[in-house]
Amino acid sequence: MIAAFLLGLTGSLGHCAGMCSGIVLLLQRSVPQLDRRGWFFIHAGRLTAYSLIGALAGALGGALGVVWVRLELVRGTAALYAALFGLYLAVVLAGWLPSPELLFPGPAAAWRRIFRRAAVRGSSPGALLLAGGVWGLLPCGLVLTAAFTAAVSAHPLTGAARMAVFGLATLPVLSAAGSLFNWLRGRSWPRYGAALAVALFSLQIGMRGLAAFGVVDHFHIARVMLW
Repeated sequence: MIAAFLLGLTGSLGHCAGMCSGIVLLLQRSVPQLDRRGWFFIHAGRLTAYSLIGALAGALGGALGVVWVRLELVRGTAALYAALFGLYLAVVLAGWLPSPELLFPGPAAAWRRIFRRAAVRGSSPGALLLAGGVWGLLPCGLVLTAAFTAAVSAHPLTGAARMAVFGLATLPVLSAAGSLFNWLRGRSWPRYGAALAVALFSLQIGMRGLAAFGVVDHFHIARVMLW
């Protein structure tokens, strides 16, 4: 849970502040008199979408464990995939490679059309929940990395909880996305700091995967397992 929170907090600083600021501006222009109550429903919809993604990923990890029998090896495999994708995301945050959603322009364009329709439906709670839910389904590298960590849990409830914690950690940045984007423009250190944090997180997850295969030993500090 701590790792999911740190991924959301640090990753959102380098990724969401730039990518999602346009979504925030679109919502502000499309929904009349969007206030705190409105943003509550939007983010509730987004966190609900994240939780559903986490539940699905956790259930998939658990199902693979039933088929594969050795659940620890399934978790180890998922951890290694999460580590590799997280390291790729760290390179993306540093600005050295394109973000994964830019590699698939077709699905990204389809998502933009769906989101635009959901965003202009009005300011009723149901419409705002729908807009937030569609936002949560955005093809995004940061969300995909978090989904891999949910799959490592191999349980739908734990996966949903991890994604919910991840989503909550993105709230501070997204709540100030417009002004934060202007402040971050031209500054490279927040991007590099976020990239370093995500890289360290990915290495920690990768070590847990290697430990599952017996390549290295599990490591604990008191009762907290680092890997």
